[in-house]
Amino acid sequence: MNIKKGRLIFVLCIGCLLMLTACGGVSLTGQNVEELLRAPQLSTMQNAVQTALNHYLGETLQLKYPRGGEEMAPFLFEDFDGDGAQEAAVLYTTEAGAKTVNIAVLEQDGSDWLVAYNLPGLGAEVAQAQVVTLTEGGKQLVIGYANANLTEKYLVAYGYADDQLHVMTTQAYDAYTAQDLFDTGLQQLLLVPPATQPGALSMQVYDGSSGEVTLRQTLLLDERLTRCTALDATQSGQRRGIVVSAELSAGGTANQVVCADDGALVLWPKDHPEDVVQASSRTDEALTVRDLWQRGTLYIPCLPGSFSTQSTSQRYYAVEWRDYLSDGSTGQFGIFDSTSGVYVRVPLYWKGEIQLEDGLEENVWRICQKSTGETLVVLRIGTNETPLGAYQMLRTKGSVAVMALFGEGCTPSERSILQTGIQFF
Repeated sequence: MNIKKGRLIFVLCIGCLLMLTACGGVSLTGQNVEELLRAPQLSTMQNAVQTALNHYLGETLQLKYPRGGEEMAPFLFEDFDGDGAQEAAVLYTTEAGAKTVNIAVLEQDGSDWLVAYNLPGLGAEVAQAQVVTLTEGGKQLVIGYANANLTEKYLVAYGYADDQLHVMTTQAYDAYTAQDLFDTGLQQLLLVPPATQPGALSMQVYDGSSGEVTLRQTLLLDERLTRCTALDATQSGQRRGIVVSAELSAGGTANQVVCADDGALVLWPKDHPEDVVQASSRTDEALTVRDLWQRGTLYIPCLPGSFSTQSTSQRYYAVEWRDYLSDGSTGQFGIFDSTSGVYVRVPLYWKGEIQLEDGLEENVWRICQKSTGETLVVLRIGTNETPLGAYQMLRTKGSVAVMALFGEGCTPSERSILQTGIQFF
């Protein structure tokens, strides 16, 4: 059983326990419910590694699960030193020790696991953990340590050789990613440190092609960005780059695009990179970049304006999804209901040709042709219930349901776009 599947089963079991607890049937006294929720069933190999580490420490360890990122397990199995044998890296804390997370590397000796190196980390939590390829001849381990509420984070890149775990670089960061943007076969570490003063946000690129991890480039970002929340890789045609998501000094969020160009990173588009920040500025943090077609190309949500009805204003927004790594053209168009968090995709050629009108009930609204006033579709966003009358159920999430009543002027192809274009943010 893999970690993710094991965790899902475990969460369902704990949910049942919590329900029983509320009824007085089960007591979880002395147990940390949050830790129970985050502790899936371990595999045979993971159990063997944990047992060996417990024996080495002389006490029972507490596994430390990453709070985010793609790798959600406290165990990372990889051939770190390039000798053809797999090692195990473990993230943990102990009752007797401080609250600091520790990292241990174990080597396999036949059927046994032996601790080769043990080192304290730089925080009480693990924000992210990732295996990367920064240098030739092995793999490296990147750990994002953090304080309890994840407001202060420190990245450490570890190398492993000759049974020793050594620190290759340590940096404070708000967000990071590891990508091969220059087709070298090796990844680069890209991170945005916390701003030390207003208008001082920058991206740093660290390279390990020489065998040592060194600073390759520092790129100043738009002065309106104050804190980076995410770095996401994107590609469009032959171009590769990074979409920066960040908070704005004036409030809200925005994006900026960085492109790999002739061995360096540059702000993109070259002529007016600031246009991306301006166009993508938005107050609703729920709207984030999306890979619309699952091709590795990220589209940025831009809000050119809002739709006002007789009873509402600043609730419904037109959303244009743009690929700024190419020509910035709109790849998709839709309407975002900021109250319910529902996004409705509509045909691209409806842009500028439609208006919204109130429905007969709350949370019911109509998309109409601007020129004739004809109703194309009536949308109802409410509880997850049986569709009323001629309404069609488009999509549900939890207790929220999106239903539609199509007008005669809405063609089958247009209906198909709406039927498959519902997203929850």
